[in-house]
Amino acid sequence: VETVLRDRLGIASDSRTRLVRGSHIIVRRCLGGDHAWLLQQPDGRIVFAIPYEQDFTLIGTTDRDYRGDPADVAATPEEIAYLCELASHYMAKPVRPEDVVWTYSGVRPLFDDGDDGQTGRMVACLIIFLFPLFVHASEQANKQTHTRSSYSPGE
Repeated sequence: VETVLRDRLGIASDSRTRLVRGSHIIVRRCLGGDHAWLLQQPDGRIVFAIPYEQDFTLIGTTDRDYRGDPADVAATPEEIAYLCELASHYMAKPVRPEDVVWTYSGVRPLFDDGDDGQTGRMVACLIIFLFPLFVHASEQANKQTHTRSSYSPGE
């Protein structure tokens, strides 16, 4: 993020970001109906369970700091067990790691406010921090598009 701000957008910033891995599990369908569930956890986190591809349920997500190549990101056994345990509190029958048919993970940059335990707050801070940058980038793109569309050969 710092590289894009500095090198692509020409914006100097003292902000810091950190990489956070979000992992998801997919199990055989364990929900009734076609509605997504938001599963509020005792620690304030929210885990979701969403009907997926007719026969499956997608459960996620984790938020863990990630240090490594984003191309190598994968759900860890601990994350899989964590999501199974949390989902099991709400399902008719327990969700176990051996029920997982597939996992996927991604890495995203979040604003680093120095509070290692509050990843959810970092997401909100990132949105507030980056919104003006998206507007700036959009304005720049519109200017470039207008400049190109106003150009005619031979001028």
